[in-house]
Formats: sequence, structure tokens, C-alpha cells
Amino acid sequence: MTSTEKKPSILFTEAGEYEVELTVSRGEEVQNAKKGQVTVIELIQVHVAFEADTTSITEGESIVFTDDSEGSPTTWNWEFEGGTPGTSADQNPTIKYDIPGTYKVTLKVANEDTEATVTKDEFITVKGEEITITSGFSEDADGWTIVGDAQGGSNIEASYSPFEGLDDSGYIYAEDRVTGGYWYFSAPEKFRGDK
Repeated sequence: MTSTEKKPSILFTEAGEYEVELTVSRGEEVQNAKKGQVTVIELIQVHVAFEADTTSITEGESIVFTDDSEGSPTTWNWEFEGGTPGTSADQNPTIKYDIPGTYKVTLKVANEDTEATVTKDEFITVKGEEITITSGFSEDADGWTIVGDAQGGSNIEASYSPFEGLDDSGYIYAEDRVTGGYWYFSAPEKFRGDK
């Protein structure tokens, strides 16, 4: 490749050692000539990738993220939607999720030559804590009572009726034998929770 420009710009597409010669002339007469070498170093292209030890958890649990990038990255910039902490510069961070939902994760890596970014949408699913309520009813209303101005005597009372074919399960009901007034069920303390 040659150029007659005073300050040429040359693109080298492959790494290697290249000889460069500069010749300065006036008319047919060569005034000066110099030779030198140009060293072209191959760029290391970084390719970003990551994985998680799980993508579905229950609120309050944590996930370990692992960098699988190629190209010898030297910096990592994570963004965790819905996570704690929300960002990290660690190569393999551990992130906690406290609120149910579906969240994306972004990782940007870089080396001295290049950088790359990847985002995985709806990558993490955080489920609410599963709560199992067992009535424990067996033969009676088990502490359920009636509250209101229609209570008392034989006017109204809580009764238990078992489900056919199922052990230790049933439903509570009441029969109002008067007209007017109000009433409602009052649950036993063990069913009321913290509220």
C-alpha cells in the first residue's frame, strides 16, 4: 500500500510487524528516505455471559450470579432490578430479593480493548411465601363464636359440619332464628395472625 499524502491514515486489519518507508523527493530528486516498523497488536474482544444458581426463589432468599464472560474482562458492572444490593462490581455477586415479582438482570463487562453488555428480561422470579392454614376442626366449632345483638340463648349459634369423606375437615355455619339485628363470626385466636 502506498500514499502520496503528507499525513496518511492507514488501516491495518491484522496483527503483526509491518515495515514502513517514507521517501521525500523534489521533482525527480530524492531528498530523504527513512524506514521504520509498525507493530499492530490484536484486540482482545470480550464476550459477555452469565448464569445464576437458580432463577426462581421465595421472597427473602438469595441468588448467586456467576460471570461466564470470555475475553479476560477486568471490570464487571451488574444491575439487579428488585435486588439488594441493586448494583455490584463483584465478578460473582450474591443478591437478595425481598419482594415478589419478575425481574431483569444486566451485566456489562470490559477489558483494556473492548466492552459488551447483556440484559436478561424477566430472568428472576420471586414468589411470595407460601402460607398453609389448617383448621384443625374435628367435632365442633372449635372456638368460633357469634358476635352481635342477635346472640344469646337459642337464637343463633355457631355449628360445625364435617366434609363427607375427609378427616379433620369441615365448615362452620350459623342459623339465625330471629329477624333483625346483626351478627358475625369471631374466629379463634390461633386464626387471627398478627393483625
